[in-house]
Amino acid sequence: MAEIEISAPVRERRQFNLYTVFVVGFICMGSATFGYSASVLSTGLTLPSFQRHFHLDTASNKEAIEGAMNSLYFTGGFFGAICSGWMCKAFGRKVSVIAGALLVLVSGALLAASVNSAMFIVFRVFNGWG
Repeated sequence: MAEIEISAPVRERRQFNLYTVFVVGFICMGSATFGYSASVLSTGLTLPSFQRHFHLDTASNKEAIEGAMNSLYFTGGFFGAICSGWMCKAFGRKVSVIAGALLVLVSGALLAASVNSAMFIVFRVFNGWG
């Protein structure tokens, strides 16, 4: 009969540290940014001031423009997801995350400064891409 050796319990090293928690939190903020940006427009489209500013209150193709404002954000997100693997491999994860954050920051500012619906739609695509 073989004897089983019983040893003192091994202290396992924690698998996380403050840096890991920070990185995971930063990634979660990226996900929250995508969800927040997607949901804010749905309530913003109904505001009378938004409708007047982009002349949607008198546009004959109002539904098509509103649909483009919503759907092209997710189209940009689709292409951003496709490009992220290549970009991480080519430039590294840090550069990819920084580039995405800068793209969201700049396109968000230009979304807020949009003067017509075409400009809003174009920067909405870039915002999704980021």
